[in-house]
Amino acid sequence: MTITLQVSVNEKALARRVKDHVIGKPHDFFAVVHPGFEETSAQELRGLGIRDIKSQTIGGIEFSAKLA
Repeated sequence: MTITLQVSVNEKALARRVKDHVIGKPHDFFAVVHPGFEETSAQELRGLGIRDIKSQTIGGIEFSAKLA
């Protein structure tokens, strides 16, 4: 017995939902770095335009940014 489900997807609405919920909003990230390079990596992130660096720990940096 095979059941087939057909779903009508409005491509424009889907693109808008992805933009609003995934691409458009900031997400939390953790960048793993070699111990001792946290400040250098934080400066590099700032150079890329990432301003919301939440914390630096030994071996990593927690920050918030958009996927774009």
